[in-house]
Amino acid sequence: MIELKLEDLRHLHDNMVTLYPGFVTNAPAEWKTNGFLEGNVPIVVTSHFGQNQLICEEWLASIKADNWQKERCWDHISRMTFVIVTDITCISLSQEVSPNC
Repeated sequence: MIELKLEDLRHLHDNMVTLYPGFVTNAPAEWKTNGFLEGNVPIVVTSHFGQNQLICEEWLASIKADNWQKERCWDHISRMTFVIVTDITCISLSQEVSPNC
């Protein structure tokens, strides 16, 4: 697992914006046959923070809200998922289960 701090992600973002077009231009022709490489850009970031920190503490609310706004740029975000986990359970299965997809 790679852990990046906020400044690391900003540096990665800046480098992707600057260097990715040249990477695509210089990629081997066989990588471009289906148009996927030229028609898409990488957009994967996982934000992981706040483990084992206090939540729902009134005296922390304004500090956390300020930090949230400072640490995120909302200009290019089209979707966000927010999850609060309250329980994790593991069960042992006696046989393999196929998902109904």
